[in-house]
Amino acid sequence: MVYWPFNLPKLLIRRAGKIVAKLRCHDRS
Repeated sequence: MVYWPFNLPKLLIRRAGKIVAKLRCHDRS
């Protein structure tokens, strides 16, 4: 599990991007 700490930021960025996309779509509609 040495690569986990390095992959974690990427997963957080992906999740944050999805959340932001959902919020933006919700605000537009």
